[in-house]
Amino acid sequence: MTLVSEEVYEKKILDKVTDRLVDSVAKVIDRFKPGWSIKNRSKIDEWKLMFYAFNRSPPGLIGAALILGFIAIGIFGPYFATYSYNSFLFIEHEETYLVPPWSTVVSKGKTFYFPLGTDKYGRDLLSLILYGARVSLVVSMIVIALGVPLGIVLGLVAGYFGGKIDEIIMRITDTFLAFPALILAIAFAAVLPERLRPMIIYNEQLKILLSIFFAADPKDAANFAPILSVILAIIIVWWPGYTRIIRGSVLSVRENLYVEAAKALGVSTWKILTKHILPNVISPVLVLITLDVGAVILVEAGLSFLGLGAQDPMVDWGKIVWDGAQYFPDRWWLVLFPGLATFLAVLGWNLVGDTLRDVLDPKTRRSIEFKVKKKKLATTSEEGGAS
Repeated sequence: MTLVSEEVYEKKILDKVTDRLVDSVAKVIDRFKPGWSIKNRSKIDEWKLMFYAFNRSPPGLIGAALILGFIAIGIFGPYFATYSYNSFLFIEHEETYLVPPWSTVVSKGKTFYFPLGTDKYGRDLLSLILYGARVSLVVSMIVIALGVPLGIVLGLVAGYFGGKIDEIIMRITDTFLAFPALILAIAFAAVLPERLRPMIIYNEQLKILLSIFFAADPKDAANFAPILSVILAIIIVWWPGYTRIIRGSVLSVRENLYVEAAKALGVSTWKILTKHILPNVISPVLVLITLDVGAVILVEAGLSFLGLGAQDPMVDWGKIVWDGAQYFPDRWWLVLFPGLATFLAVLGWNLVGDTLRDVLDPKTRRSIEFKVKKKKLATTSEEGGAS
Protein backbone atom coordinates (compact mmCIF):
# COMPACT_ATOMS: atom_id res chain seq x y z
CA MET A 1 0.00 0.00 0.00
CA THR A 2 1.49 3.32 -1.05
CA LEU A 3 0.60 6.84 -0.13
CA VAL A 4 -2.15 8.56 -2.06
CA SER A 5 -0.60 10.55 -4.89
CA GLU A 6 -0.25 14.29 -4.74
CA GLU A 7 -2.88 14.56 -7.52
CA VAL A 8 -5.49 13.30 -4.99
CA TYR A 9 -4.55 15.51 -2.06
CA GLU A 10 -2.16 18.30 -1.37
CA LYS A 11 0.68 17.49 0.99
CA LYS A 12 1.35 19.67 3.98
CA ILE A 13 4.79 20.98 4.83
CA LEU A 14 5.00 18.43 7.65
CA ASP A 15 4.29 15.64 5.16
CA LYS A 16 7.25 16.70 3.05
CA VAL A 17 9.47 16.90 6.13
CA THR A 18 8.48 13.46 7.37
CA ASP A 19 8.82 11.98 3.86
CA ARG A 20 12.39 13.25 3.72
CA LEU A 21 13.00 11.88 7.20
CA VAL A 22 11.80 8.42 6.19
CA ASP A 23 13.84 8.53 2.98
CA SER A 24 16.93 9.55 4.96
CA VAL A 25 16.46 6.64 7.35
CA ALA A 26 16.10 4.29 4.37
CA LYS A 27 19.35 5.62 2.88
CA VAL A 28 21.18 5.04 6.17
CA ILE A 29 19.90 1.46 6.29
CA ASP A 30 20.95 0.99 2.66
CA ARG A 31 24.55 1.75 3.62
CA PHE A 32 24.56 -1.22 5.98
CA LYS A 33 22.22 -3.39 3.91
CA PRO A 34 22.57 -2.55 0.20
CA GLY A 35 19.28 -2.78 -1.66
CA TRP A 36 17.16 -2.71 1.51
CA SER A 37 14.99 0.23 0.38
CA ILE A 38 14.16 -1.49 -2.92
CA LYS A 39 13.13 -4.72 -1.22
CA ASN A 40 11.13 -2.88 1.43
CA ARG A 41 9.46 -0.20 -0.67
CA SER A 42 6.02 -1.13 0.66
CA LYS A 43 7.28 -0.81 4.24
CA ILE A 44 8.73 2.63 3.50
CA ASP A 45 5.43 3.76 1.99
CA GLU A 46 3.63 2.43 5.06
CA TRP A 47 5.91 4.48 7.32
CA LYS A 48 5.10 7.59 5.28
CA LEU A 49 1.41 6.84 5.61
CA MET A 50 1.78 6.57 9.39
CA PHE A 51 3.42 9.99 9.52
CA TYR A 52 0.74 11.31 7.18
CA ALA A 53 -1.98 10.19 9.60
CA PHE A 54 -0.01 11.54 12.59
CA ASN A 55 0.42 14.95 10.92
CA ARG A 56 -3.36 15.31 10.73
CA SER A 57 -3.92 14.79 14.45
CA PRO A 58 -3.86 18.13 16.36
CA PRO A 59 -3.49 16.39 19.76
CA GLY A 60 -0.60 14.34 18.38
CA LEU A 61 1.17 17.42 17.05
CA ILE A 62 0.67 19.27 20.34
CA GLY A 63 2.02 16.26 22.21
CA ALA A 64 5.00 15.99 19.87
CA ALA A 65 5.80 19.68 20.43
CA LEU A 66 5.62 19.21 24.22
CA ILE A 67 7.86 16.12 24.02
CA LEU A 68 10.44 17.88 21.85
CA GLY A 69 10.42 20.78 24.31
CA PHE A 70 10.85 18.41 27.26
CA ILE A 71 13.73 16.58 25.59
CA ALA A 72 15.42 19.84 24.52
CA ILE A 73 15.15 21.30 28.03
CA GLY A 74 16.33 18.04 29.57
CA ILE A 75 19.43 17.97 27.35
CA PHE A 76 20.37 21.64 27.12
CA GLY A 77 18.51 23.20 30.06
CA PRO A 78 21.30 22.90 32.67
CA TYR A 79 23.74 24.64 30.32
CA PHE A 80 21.40 27.63 29.95
CA ALA A 81 20.50 27.86 33.63
CA THR A 82 21.46 31.22 35.11
CA TYR A 83 22.55 29.66 38.39
CA SER A 84 23.77 26.22 39.39
CA TYR A 85 21.52 23.92 41.39
CA ASN A 86 23.94 24.26 44.34
CA SER A 87 24.11 28.07 44.31
CA PHE A 88 22.77 28.81 47.80
CA LEU A 89 22.54 32.59 47.44
CA PHE A 90 20.77 32.95 50.80
CA ILE A 91 24.05 32.27 52.64
CA GLU A 92 25.55 35.58 51.48
CA HIS A 93 22.41 37.40 50.34
CA GLU A 94 19.55 37.05 52.79
CA GLU A 95 17.31 39.13 50.52
CA THR A 96 17.04 36.16 48.13
CA TYR A 97 14.98 34.13 50.64
CA LEU A 98 11.67 33.02 49.05
CA VAL A 99 11.57 35.83 46.52
CA PRO A 100 8.33 35.91 44.44
CA PRO A 101 8.37 35.55 40.64
CA TRP A 102 9.53 38.32 38.32
CA SER A 103 11.56 39.96 41.06
CA THR A 104 14.84 41.84 40.99
CA VAL A 105 16.95 41.74 44.15
CA VAL A 106 19.81 44.10 44.91
CA SER A 107 22.14 42.87 47.65
CA LYS A 108 25.69 43.94 48.55
CA GLY A 109 26.14 45.77 45.29
CA LYS A 110 24.93 42.82 43.17
CA THR A 111 21.70 42.61 41.17
CA PHE A 112 19.80 39.32 40.83
CA TYR A 113 16.78 38.69 38.63
CA PHE A 114 14.54 35.71 39.36
CA PRO A 115 11.81 35.20 36.70
CA LEU A 116 10.14 32.36 38.66
CA GLY A 117 11.23 33.34 42.17
CA THR A 118 13.51 31.51 44.62
CA ASP A 119 13.27 28.74 47.20
CA LYS A 120 14.16 28.79 50.88
CA TYR A 121 17.87 28.59 50.07
CA GLY A 122 17.74 31.54 47.70
CA ARG A 123 18.16 29.26 44.66
CA ASP A 124 16.69 30.40 41.35
CA LEU A 125 13.54 28.33 40.74
CA LEU A 126 13.85 28.49 36.95
CA SER A 127 17.36 27.06 37.13
CA LEU A 128 16.19 24.31 39.47
CA ILE A 129 13.39 23.35 37.05
CA LEU A 130 15.89 23.16 34.18
CA TYR A 131 18.14 20.85 36.22
CA GLY A 132 15.12 18.83 37.32
CA ALA A 133 14.15 18.27 33.69
CA ARG A 134 17.52 16.58 33.11
CA VAL A 135 16.91 14.19 36.02
CA SER A 136 13.38 13.35 34.82
CA LEU A 137 14.60 12.78 31.26
CA VAL A 138 17.50 10.54 32.27
CA VAL A 139 15.43 8.50 34.72
CA SER A 140 12.58 7.92 32.26
CA MET A 141 14.89 7.02 29.37
CA ILE A 142 16.97 4.57 31.45
CA VAL A 143 13.86 2.87 32.87
CA ILE A 144 12.35 2.43 29.40
CA ALA A 145 15.69 1.38 27.84
CA LEU A 146 16.28 -1.35 30.45
CA GLY A 147 12.83 -2.35 31.66
CA VAL A 148 11.05 -2.65 28.30
CA PRO A 149 13.59 -4.96 26.57
CA LEU A 150 13.58 -7.21 29.63
CA GLY A 151 9.81 -7.50 29.51
CA ILE A 152 9.81 -8.04 25.74
CA VAL A 153 12.42 -10.81 25.84
CA LEU A 154 10.67 -12.66 28.66
CA GLY A 155 7.31 -12.30 26.90
CA LEU A 156 8.72 -13.63 23.62
CA VAL A 157 10.33 -16.62 25.31
CA ALA A 158 7.26 -17.44 27.39
CA GLY A 159 4.81 -17.15 24.51
CA TYR A 160 6.90 -18.96 21.91
CA PHE A 161 8.19 -21.93 23.90
CA GLY A 162 5.23 -22.41 26.23
CA GLY A 163 5.22 -25.35 28.64
CA LYS A 164 7.29 -25.18 31.79
CA ILE A 165 9.27 -22.15 30.58
CA ASP A 166 6.04 -20.22 30.10
CA GLU A 167 4.76 -21.40 33.48
CA ILE A 168 7.91 -20.30 35.35
CA ILE A 169 8.14 -16.89 33.68
CA MET A 170 4.46 -16.10 34.12
CA ARG A 171 4.37 -17.17 37.75
CA ILE A 172 7.30 -14.83 38.47
CA THR A 173 5.49 -12.12 36.54
CA ASP A 174 2.30 -12.73 38.51
CA THR A 175 4.27 -12.46 41.75
CA PHE A 176 5.48 -8.98 40.84
CA LEU A 177 2.04 -7.95 39.60
CA ALA A 178 0.48 -9.12 42.87
CA PHE A 179 2.20 -6.28 44.74
CA PRO A 180 1.12 -2.66 44.19
CA ALA A 181 3.82 -1.24 41.92
CA LEU A 182 4.24 1.99 43.86
CA ILE A 183 4.51 0.22 47.23
CA LEU A 184 7.10 -2.18 45.83
CA ALA A 185 9.03 0.71 44.28
CA ILE A 186 9.00 2.55 47.63
CA ALA A 187 10.37 -0.54 49.38
CA PHE A 188 13.26 -0.93 46.94
CA ALA A 189 13.99 2.81 46.81
CA ALA A 190 14.22 2.90 50.60
CA VAL A 191 16.60 -0.06 50.87
CA LEU A 192 18.96 0.36 47.92
CA PRO A 193 20.68 3.76 48.54
CA GLU A 194 22.96 2.54 51.34
CA ARG A 195 24.10 -0.39 49.14
CA LEU A 196 24.83 1.84 46.15
CA ARG A 197 26.46 4.82 47.87
CA PRO A 198 29.86 3.18 48.63
CA MET A 199 30.08 1.84 45.08
CA ILE A 200 29.58 5.35 43.68
CA ILE A 201 31.91 7.13 46.08
CA TYR A 202 34.86 4.81 45.44
CA ASN A 203 34.40 4.47 41.69
CA GLU A 204 35.76 7.58 39.95
CA GLN A 205 34.66 6.52 36.46
CA LEU A 206 31.10 5.92 37.60
CA LYS A 207 31.14 9.20 39.50
CA ILE A 208 32.18 11.16 36.40
CA LEU A 209 29.67 9.33 34.21
CA LEU A 210 26.79 10.09 36.57
CA SER A 211 27.85 13.73 36.87
CA ILE A 212 27.64 14.01 33.07
CA PHE A 213 24.26 12.29 32.91
CA PHE A 214 22.71 14.46 35.60
CA ALA A 215 24.67 17.66 34.85
CA ALA A 216 25.88 17.67 38.44
CA ASP A 217 29.08 18.33 40.37
CA PRO A 218 31.09 15.12 41.02
CA LYS A 219 31.46 16.35 44.61
CA ASP A 220 27.77 15.55 45.05
CA ALA A 221 28.35 11.92 44.06
CA ALA A 222 26.91 10.53 47.28
CA ASN A 223 23.57 12.09 46.37
CA PHE A 224 23.39 10.06 43.16
CA ALA A 225 22.62 6.90 45.16
CA PRO A 226 18.94 7.74 45.89
CA ILE A 227 18.34 8.63 42.22
CA LEU A 228 19.91 5.36 41.05
CA SER A 229 17.82 3.55 43.64
CA VAL A 230 14.67 5.10 42.20
CA ILE A 231 15.73 4.01 38.70
CA LEU A 232 16.36 0.42 39.79
CA ALA A 233 13.16 0.34 41.85
CA ILE A 234 11.03 1.46 38.90
CA ILE A 235 12.73 -0.98 36.51
CA ILE A 236 12.05 -3.85 38.91
CA VAL A 237 8.31 -3.13 38.94
CA TRP A 238 7.95 -2.00 35.32
CA TRP A 239 8.83 -5.03 33.17
CA PRO A 240 5.93 -7.41 34.12
CA GLY A 241 3.34 -5.44 32.16
CA TYR A 242 5.33 -5.75 28.94
CA THR A 243 5.94 -9.45 29.52
CA ARG A 244 2.22 -10.14 29.83
CA ILE A 245 1.28 -8.08 26.75
CA ILE A 246 4.00 -9.59 24.52
CA ARG A 247 3.30 -13.12 25.71
CA GLY A 248 -0.40 -12.80 24.90
CA SER A 249 0.33 -11.44 21.43
CA VAL A 250 2.92 -14.14 20.69
CA LEU A 251 0.44 -16.89 21.58
CA SER A 252 -1.85 -15.69 18.78
CA VAL A 253 0.94 -15.12 16.25
CA ARG A 254 3.12 -18.22 16.66
CA GLU A 255 0.55 -20.48 14.98
CA ASN A 256 0.43 -18.42 11.76
CA LEU A 257 1.52 -20.04 8.51
CA TYR A 258 4.53 -17.79 7.98
CA VAL A 259 5.94 -18.90 11.34
CA GLU A 260 5.35 -22.56 10.49
CA ALA A 261 6.98 -22.02 7.08
CA ALA A 262 10.03 -20.44 8.72
CA LYS A 263 10.35 -23.46 11.04
CA ALA A 264 10.05 -25.86 8.10
CA LEU A 265 12.82 -24.00 6.25
CA GLY A 266 15.14 -24.42 9.25
CA VAL A 267 15.22 -20.75 10.25
CA SER A 268 16.81 -20.32 13.66
CA THR A 269 14.62 -19.64 16.67
CA TRP A 270 16.30 -16.26 17.20
CA LYS A 271 15.45 -15.11 13.66
CA ILE A 272 11.89 -16.38 13.97
CA LEU A 273 11.43 -14.41 17.18
CA THR A 274 13.09 -11.19 15.98
CA LYS A 275 12.13 -11.09 12.28
CA HIS A 276 8.81 -12.92 12.05
CA ILE A 277 7.09 -12.60 15.44
CA LEU A 278 8.37 -9.42 17.13
CA PRO A 279 7.53 -7.02 14.24
CA ASN A 280 3.95 -8.31 14.30
CA VAL A 281 3.42 -7.84 18.03
CA ILE A 282 5.38 -4.63 18.64
CA SER A 283 2.62 -2.10 17.84
CA PRO A 284 0.81 -2.22 21.21
CA VAL A 285 4.20 -2.06 22.94
CA LEU A 286 5.14 1.15 21.13
CA VAL A 287 1.90 2.75 22.27
CA LEU A 288 2.44 1.53 25.82
CA ILE A 289 6.01 2.88 25.84
CA THR A 290 4.91 6.42 25.00
CA LEU A 291 2.28 6.30 27.73
CA ASP A 292 4.70 4.77 30.21
CA VAL A 293 7.34 7.48 29.79
CA GLY A 294 4.88 9.92 31.28
CA ALA A 295 3.97 7.40 33.97
CA VAL A 296 7.65 6.94 34.88
CA ILE A 297 8.06 10.72 35.20
CA LEU A 298 5.10 10.77 37.60
CA VAL A 299 6.35 7.82 39.65
CA GLU A 300 9.84 9.28 39.89
CA ALA A 301 8.42 12.64 40.98
CA GLY A 302 6.16 10.87 43.45
CA LEU A 303 9.03 8.95 45.04
CA SER A 304 11.05 12.16 45.30
CA PHE A 305 8.05 13.90 46.86
CA LEU A 306 8.06 11.15 49.50
CA GLY A 307 11.75 11.81 50.19
CA LEU A 308 13.10 8.72 48.42
CA GLY A 309 14.52 10.41 45.32
CA ALA A 310 16.89 13.33 44.86
CA GLN A 311 18.48 14.66 48.04
CA ASP A 312 19.91 18.14 48.67
CA PRO A 313 21.57 19.73 46.87
CA MET A 314 20.36 17.56 43.93
CA VAL A 315 16.92 18.45 42.61
CA ASP A 316 14.15 17.05 40.52
CA TRP A 317 10.58 18.21 40.00
CA GLY A 318 9.13 16.07 42.78
CA LYS A 319 11.77 17.28 45.25
CA ILE A 320 11.08 20.93 44.34
CA VAL A 321 7.34 20.44 44.92
CA TRP A 322 8.00 18.75 48.27
CA ASP A 323 10.27 21.58 49.44
CA GLY A 324 7.67 24.14 48.40
CA ALA A 325 4.66 22.30 49.80
CA GLN A 326 5.47 23.41 53.34
CA TYR A 327 5.13 27.05 52.23
CA PHE A 328 1.99 26.57 50.12
CA PRO A 329 -0.25 28.49 49.39
CA ASP A 330 1.56 31.64 50.52
CA ARG A 331 4.59 30.79 48.36
CA TRP A 332 2.51 29.32 45.56
CA TRP A 333 5.23 29.54 42.90
CA LEU A 334 7.29 26.82 44.58
CA VAL A 335 4.55 24.30 43.77
CA LEU A 336 2.89 25.75 40.69
CA PHE A 337 5.83 25.99 38.30
CA PRO A 338 7.49 22.58 38.88
CA GLY A 339 4.03 21.01 38.99
CA LEU A 340 3.16 22.67 35.68
CA ALA A 341 6.41 21.40 34.14
CA THR A 342 5.57 17.85 35.24
CA PHE A 343 2.02 18.18 33.94
CA LEU A 344 3.10 19.39 30.48
CA ALA A 345 5.75 16.67 30.09
CA VAL A 346 3.32 13.89 31.04
CA LEU A 347 0.54 15.41 28.91
CA GLY A 348 2.82 15.42 25.86
CA TRP A 349 3.64 11.73 26.14
CA ASN A 350 -0.02 10.81 26.74
CA LEU A 351 -1.21 12.78 23.70
CA VAL A 352 1.39 11.13 21.48
CA GLY A 353 0.51 7.71 22.88
CA ASP A 354 -3.18 8.17 22.13
CA THR A 355 -2.37 9.33 18.62
CA LEU A 356 0.01 6.44 17.98
CA ARG A 357 -2.77 4.04 18.98
CA ASP A 358 -4.77 5.35 16.01
CA VAL A 359 -1.81 5.69 13.65
CA LEU A 360 -0.66 2.10 14.16
CA ASP A 361 -4.16 0.78 13.50
CA PRO A 362 -4.44 0.17 9.72
CA LYS A 363 -8.22 0.73 9.76
CA THR A 364 -7.83 4.15 11.36
CA ARG A 365 -5.08 5.14 8.94
CA ARG A 366 -7.21 4.14 5.97
CA SER A 367 -10.19 6.11 7.31
CA ILE A 368 -8.04 9.23 7.70
CA GLU A 369 -6.68 8.75 4.19
CA PHE A 370 -10.21 8.26 2.81
CA LYS A 371 -11.59 11.37 4.50
CA VAL A 372 -8.80 13.61 3.17
CA LYS A 373 -9.03 12.04 -0.26
CA LYS A 374 -12.81 12.55 -0.32
CA LYS A 375 -12.46 16.16 0.84
CA LYS A 376 -9.86 16.93 -1.80
CA LEU A 377 -11.93 15.36 -4.56
CA ALA A 378 -14.99 17.34 -3.46
CA THR A 379 -13.00 20.57 -3.48
CA THR A 380 -11.65 19.78 -6.94
CA SER A 381 -15.18 19.07 -8.23
CA GLU A 382 -16.50 22.37 -6.86
CA GLU A 383 -13.65 24.28 -8.49
CA GLY A 384 -14.33 22.50 -11.79
CA GLY A 385 -18.05 23.28 -11.62
CA ALA A 386 -17.41 26.93 -10.80
CA SER A 387 -15.14 27.31 -13.79
